Amino acid sequence: MEERFIFVDNLKINYKIGGNGPTILILHGWDSSSEKWLKVGKILMNSGFRVIIPDLPGFGKSSFPPIPWTVSDYLEAVLKFVEKVGGEKPILVAHSFGGRIAIKFGAVYPEKISCLILCSPAGIISRKKAKVKFFNLATKIGKNFFSLPVLKNFQNFARRLLYRMSGTRDYLRATPLMRETMKKIISENLFPFLPRIKLKTLIIWGKEDKTLPVSDAYLIKEKIPDSELIIMERIGHALNLDVPEELAKIILNWQILKDERDKYSKANI
Repeated sequence: MEERFIFVDNLKINYKIGGNGPTILILHGWDSSSEKWLKVGKILMNSGFRVIIPDLPGFGKSSFPPIPWTVSDYLEAVLKFVEKVGGEKPILVAHSFGGRIAIKFGAVYPEKISCLILCSPAGIISRKKAKVKFFNLATKIGKNFFSLPVLKNFQNFARRLLYRMSGTRDYLRATPLMRETMKKIISENLFPFLPRIKLKTLIIWGKEDKTLPVSDAYLIKEKIPDSELIIMERIGHALNLDVPEELAKIILNWQILKDERDKYSKANI
């Protein structure tokens, strides 16, 4: 796949692109990049699709946001990116954090995409509320408690332990700006947007996902009216890295994608 970049509102957006056919746009997860989706992207590209994988702002080779962003900020940036390079109504594939953006995209701008493929999307607050509260409380208490001179040497160790307990080790690795972005992102409840998604939607989830439990998959399936759910046995959260061939096969076997490819082929005979 070829690597290119464009500017969206003065932000440099790096992306991979390749292939011919209906466009598939892939949004990666947190602490990830387009590189992590290359194997899946190449399989899709070689199967008759035009594939575009951007590095979301703050990740990969793209610019950082100027201020801490919300899901809506990412949504608008992706919308502008789609309007510039996405082609006509791309198929939107999204994983984890990218799934947050895709859920809101499908609810707010359904006319801009043809269908949705959500791979273990994040954003369901019903399960995470306690976790978010614990995370915020832990960081607040930790900062005050470990600022005491006698305990200052233990501060870094304790901070890592607290983040590990709250399941937010990505926070520890992030820059200060992206830490604030992460706080804004995980505090937003996208649950109300699910019933507003009227697009055909495929939900793919690893049964052994420790980051986002499979129970979320059934809840999302229940709330998105025209959706299908596939559970991948013995697979965790990193579907694109652990089983790229199997994931690509599931995507390509979805009847909606077959129809899109057939429609494109007939139109270009």
